[in-house]
Amino acid sequence: MKYLCIDPHGRLAAHTTKDHRVRPVVLDAIPAGAISSTRVQIDADLSALRVDERTVMTVANQYEAQVIGPRGYANNPQLARALALIRNRERLRFDPVDGYPVDFDDAGIIGHGLNGPIFPRIDPAVIGIIELVGEEKILLAKNSQRPEYYSLVAGYVEAGESFESAFIREAAEETGRTVHSLTYQGSQPWPATSSLMVGFHAFTAEVEPSLPTDGEIAHTVWLGAEEISQVPLPMPGSIAYRLIDGWVRTHRGGPLG
Repeated sequence: MKYLCIDPHGRLAAHTTKDHRVRPVVLDAIPAGAISSTRVQIDADLSALRVDERTVMTVANQYEAQVIGPRGYANNPQLARALALIRNRERLRFDPVDGYPVDFDDAGIIGHGLNGPIFPRIDPAVIGIIELVGEEKILLAKNSQRPEYYSLVAGYVEAGESFESAFIREAAEETGRTVHSLTYQGSQPWPATSSLMVGFHAFTAEVEPSLPTDGEIAHTVWLGAEEISQVPLPMPGSIAYRLIDGWVRTHRGGPLG
């Protein structure tokens, strides 16, 4: 069995390639002195461990690796799965139906209460490009909680919604604009919150907001393909970056940067 160490903030030791791929450091044994609280088996020969911050730093230094957080490895399915399953085991302590303590199988993935198996929870969310009709510009938004970069409109799917209706609602609530002509662009697990991000491309004819907003967005800006790289953007590897980069490639013939 090999081991992948993840600290309380979801960070791990890894190397990154020039094309932004993340290659984690996996160990043949649990590091000496590691304080490990949670273990889940990711596949036949790999387990993920929740360890203390010092252990992850020590591993990174020993293998000349970086310490990378969840936003940096969201495009790695194995790592996304590892963090999501660890978070699930840590959070699912009692059966949500009757409050009975939950026991887990040997892999640490499926919980068992009095009412049967309890599978890991996934929270669906939407994200997407909003393009201005006839102008070849897209709307980038700066979230009031994360003002250091511009990204895309995103939010969780509410009960009774389809993915499409959720994105239409989020666009209206966050930007005050009505969008239409949605097309599916792809998806990505988001391990930091155990979410599944579903990406769209939509259009609007509204340069300025026509509806009241919820205050979640601090600032929005319309930018063309030649202007986008001039503002701070989400990390490469995230679905937000991938959607923006894909749009730029289509309209400029080359990648971001």
